Amino acid sequence: MKRWLKRACFVFLAPIMLIASAYATQARWLPYAIAASCKGPLSLVRSRQVPACVSRQMRVNVGPPTANLALWILEPPTEPRGTVLVLHGVQGHKRNVLQAGESLAREGYRAVLVDLRGHGESSGAWLTFGVQDARDLSQVLDALERERLLAEPVAVYGTSYGAAAALIWAGQESRVRAVVSVAPFTTMREEVPSFMRGFHRVPRWFVSDAQVQESIGVAGRLAGFDPQESSPLAAIQRTQAAVLLLHGTADAKIPVEHARRLHAAADRDRAKLVIVEGAGHDSLFYDETGLLARATADWFRQWLTTPNTSELRNE
Repeated sequence: MKRWLKRACFVFLAPIMLIASAYATQARWLPYAIAASCKGPLSLVRSRQVPACVSRQMRVNVGPPTANLALWILEPPTEPRGTVLVLHGVQGHKRNVLQAGESLAREGYRAVLVDLRGHGESSGAWLTFGVQDARDLSQVLDALERERLLAEPVAVYGTSYGAAAALIWAGQESRVRAVVSVAPFTTMREEVPSFMRGFHRVPRWFVSDAQVQESIGVAGRLAGFDPQESSPLAAIQRTQAAVLLLHGTADAKIPVEHARRLHAAADRDRAKLVIVEGAGHDSLFYDETGLLARATADWFRQWLTTPNTSELRNE
């Protein structure tokens, strides 16, 4: 009889203990999965291989919190007609946007490819989904100016995580005249559940969206930023820069609805949305048709060769 009771208790309590253990593990693991730097050995090896088209390498100290950012600078064949900062996606590095950098250099711009903090060869223990990155990028501009490498006007090109960082930065930095934002998200709180499913392969039955939202707050405290500030949606309403948004209809990582909402919130006189039918999140960046390069060149040509509208109003 006692043996039967012990077995019954084990059968009854074991699932409860497993669920409790899984929940406790989630509570510890999820915030780190969201915000901890995700650099891997392969990423570092690839990012350290310097292509022949790179004219100069540069490192910039930023912060607080302190970090050291790695830059590649691609010079145009003639006197630069402006400076464009080029930003990669999450878990990526500057090599991922080399194609875009080369295209911009051919168009006559000084292209500055940045390893965002916590990525590639840059230091930094945490990801802040554009919040700290925006402050870092202003310090990058200051460093370029000290080195006499800041050819005005200034623009920024970003993909995915970098697209969101570009918008947040443009909402704070008056020196940014134009933005090309490829597959951005609206807010960190709206995107991170998809980020967990798509990048970390976390199924919904194991971690609910409510648990992810709770962990976002913990991640922000660990990384020292307010997740509410990770809002390209708010930034696009503040910026004086001209913003081009591009997004694919088949994007499963950041659905195209994010771009539609961003465009709806923007100043329509200085914003444009290009929807690419059938393009996925990654296939859009590969730009096999050249559509992305052409749209970017046309946008920068339009907005970097005309007077700054905010300056005209001030006059």
